Amino acid sequence: NILSWCLRLQGKLAEAIQLATTCLGSIKQSLNPLHPNVASVAGLLGVCLMQTGRLEEAEGRFREVLDIDRKSLQENHPNLAVSLCHLGDCLHRRGKDEEAQKLLQEAAKIQSFSLPQNHPYKIFTLTLWA
Repeated sequence: NILSWCLRLQGKLAEAIQLATTCLGSIKQSLNPLHPNVASVAGLLGVCLMQTGRLEEAEGRFREVLDIDRKSLQENHPNLAVSLCHLGDCLHRRGKDEEAQKLLQEAAKIQSFSLPQNHPYKIFTLTLWA
């Protein structure tokens, strides 16, 4: 997962996608499906897919992550807000603005309870919402 992240940061998205896909398959075989590492790798894969314009695939991964987070995290957990933002951003890029706005509103509500006032994630959510 760390190597996939590094490849993504270097702009080597095809390699990052391939590695994250392989890693996700392995992790799903060895861990509980609700394990945070499953969500982490699936989220990274979603980000890489979104960056390459593969929005439909990215949406599927982000929905998977959100499902895991909703089942395994507390309702005001900051990671849940991140998952909502990723899916909201992807949906906005796909022109599904009504659903995207609902998710971003939910993320902002969670962040208002769980993060300090000037936290970068809050600013990120506001820029997506604008």
